Amino acid sequence: MMVSDSKPAGPVRWLLIGMSALLFGLAVARGLDAFATLPIKRAASLVERGQAPSLAALEKTIIRFGAADAAPMATAKLYYFMSGLVPEAQRAEIRLQAEKHLSRGLALRPVTGVGWLTLTRLRQMRGAPGEATTGSLELSYLVSPIAPERALDRLRLAAVLSAFLSPEGQVAVQKEARRAMRHPKNRAGFAVLVEKVPSVARWAE
Repeated sequence: MMVSDSKPAGPVRWLLIGMSALLFGLAVARGLDAFATLPIKRAASLVERGQAPSLAALEKTIIRFGAADAAPMATAKLYYFMSGLVPEAQRAEIRLQAEKHLSRGLALRPVTGVGWLTLTRLRQMRGAPGEATTGSLELSYLVSPIAPERALDRLRLAAVLSAFLSPEGQVAVQKEARRAMRHPKNRAGFAVLVEKVPSVARWAE
């Protein structure tokens, strides 16, 4: 029995060619997006390493590349860093831009505890409703239940938002307070936090 090696019929052949062209176009578009966002990702990496460019250079980078949807987390990081450099009158708008890009980034990549924590901080500084602000804090606990390097920051925010914490959120905060009280790197900071906010002590009992 002979196996036919004939080519696909006309309509099927053209469908395969069309699908191949579409996939190739998508790959090219993604490659171009990745290339276009390299400058803003590089600047965000410098900020992380404590080697941030000047305010003027950051503003130029954001203006040229910050609109790219392919790098919302990096863009948010630059805006958040910039909010500490600009005059007080400009900070609210800069933080709002950071929050907008961070929300977009978290919608694409929700499993990042530090992202939800930063969003909580931005919402709290903006004076957003307690329920929305607490929601992002609890998501930080959900995706990163154990995070010693962020424990004290989360506990400070939890103290401010304690009235809005869900029962599950209360349990997560209690566990973190108990870990922070015993953790070598957090023990001293936790004691200072309790002095400033005595109500935090009840979570460690």
